[in-house]
Amino acid sequence: MKPVYIAGFEFISIGWDVEDKMGVSHWQLIAFAVVLLLLFGNRLPSVMRSLGRSVVEFKKGVQGEGEDEEDNNSKKSSEKDK
Repeated sequence: MKPVYIAGFEFISIGWDVEDKMGVSHWQLIAFAVVLLLLFGNRLPSVMRSLGRSVVEFKKGVQGEGEDEEDNNSKKSSEKDK
């Protein structure tokens, strides 16, 4: 990492530069992302839709978990009363 001097003060970059570690520049990553978007762009809406549905189902399952136990307990107690 190269220190950066601003107004006589030395600052050291905390993050790492992509080009330093992987040999890939930012423009190459952007070009790669554009190519991926062109190749798989038509499938992207369906993937995001299914991801959204699965998140909604997961949330319903987490919220309904306690309700199911209460329903089972009330059914058991009503069966005992008969």
